[in-house]
Amino acid sequence: SGKAITILQTVTAVTDQAGKREALNFPCDEAFPSASQETMFDRVGRPAVDATLQGFNGTVMCYGQTGAGKSFTMVGSRDNYAQRGLAPRSIAHAFREAANHPEYEYTMRFSCLEIYNDVMYDLLSTLPSDAPRQELSLSELRGGRVEVKGLLAPEVESEQAALEMLFTAEANRAVAQHQLNQTSSRSHVLYLLQVTR
Repeated sequence: SGKAITILQTVTAVTDQAGKREALNFPCDEAFPSASQETMFDRVGRPAVDATLQGFNGTVMCYGQTGAGKSFTMVGSRDNYAQRGLAPRSIAHAFREAANHPEYEYTMRFSCLEIYNDVMYDLLSTLPSDAPRQELSLSELRGGRVEVKGLLAPEVESEQAALEMLFTAEANRAVAQHQLNQTSSRSHVLYLLQVTR
């Protein structure tokens, strides 16, 4: 039905060597066993961006085991437009839709936060490459809002400027190889496009 992920596994108990099949069922809004980058954007990214441009918060999250394709789904290929992921397509859509509504004045800011070994880093930091990475911290503001102290959020005037920041940030991620993926990012990343009108 596309509304659940089912995992079939064989469970063997010490007292019963034959083993029995067990199904684990995880309901979800939608499952995409095989989908193009364009389909993923149309089904997931576009609604989130449209809601954001109307004044609501929008979030897209990829979760899964190492090597599952999270980075590809979120960022994709810089050089192959058809394989660009949710983040670059969302940026492009946000700028196109803002241009289609000249009655509003939009301001967009872009940030990129990496969490590596429980430490936060700004992937847009302009420190020299041989300098140690600057650790960031959380700060609770009045009203319970939380911010990352020191996280850059430069205003972006164009789709191209935002994409350059995205791909620069992606190149700055911590990388370490492991058995499932020779160039795994080994970190969590948050791409933030703040829109005000």
